[in-house]
Amino acid sequence: MAVLRHRGARAVVRLRGAHISSFVVVLDEGPREALMVAPWAPADGQALLPGSSTEWHRTYSGGWHPLIPRPLGPAEVDGIDQPYHGEAAWIDWRLSARSRRRCELTVALRTVPLRITRRVELTAGCRGARLALRTVVSNYGVDPALFGWGEHPTLSAGLFDGGVVTVGSESRAVTDAGGKDFFVAETGVRDARVTGSRTSAHLTWRGASSSHVYVWQERGATRGFPWYGRADALAIEPASQAPDLERTALGPLRLGPGESMEATMSLRIGPTSQLLTG
Repeated sequence: MAVLRHRGARAVVRLRGAHISSFVVVLDEGPREALMVAPWAPADGQALLPGSSTEWHRTYSGGWHPLIPRPLGPAEVDGIDQPYHGEAAWIDWRLSARSRRRCELTVALRTVPLRITRRVELTAGCRGARLALRTVVSNYGVDPALFGWGEHPTLSAGLFDGGVVTVGSESRAVTDAGGKDFFVAETGVRDARVTGSRTSAHLTWRGASSSHVYVWQERGATRGFPWYGRADALAIEPASQAPDLERTALGPLRLGPGESMEATMSLRIGPTSQLLTG
């Protein structure tokens, strides 16, 4: 894994799935974890559960994953089994560069001919801390490749108690402890905000298509598998497709042989007064 540090902020990037498993920011009350972190480790236990959806939820511990080439449920496409949330989130990436505040990871998918390079950079200052991601997807095959793309940053919902989630013209309350919520915003905007009384988050994204944004909240409402009442999650997920995409498709994005596609995304966490005026 790579550990990034800047002015008291810290981020942990794991090679399995290019998973940002921790993002610690310094707030008025001290260091706080901004991402959902479940009370179990990402790889606790050895037994594999049948089906990639069940296995994903067995090992999922929060954080931020890239979801490529099928960000939705498992499917068989062109005779190839595509796992839940996409191959990129399951396999080991290679750490190709690292410094104190920045790292770069690469991987070549095998279910589709896509090579992915992902750079993660951490900065911090008086307006809080910011993670900036730049991701490039290239087609290394000799035929066009279709695929879908999603991003899955899952915040620690308790950090924003009493707040509001805003995506475009749609706003929802941050769900109270013990509740849950899910909605899909079709939007041409490229940002979302979670505005709490003291702490807020601002997400922005540019580049590859993100025709929909999924907002998922799980505040300890699910008492059985996989959360057992212990998940405290608020995920804002830009995606290139609607959640009801047919099971025989990967997604609407297309790259010709040798072509590349780039996207950037950032997450800033800081005091509400600073993020609203900055």
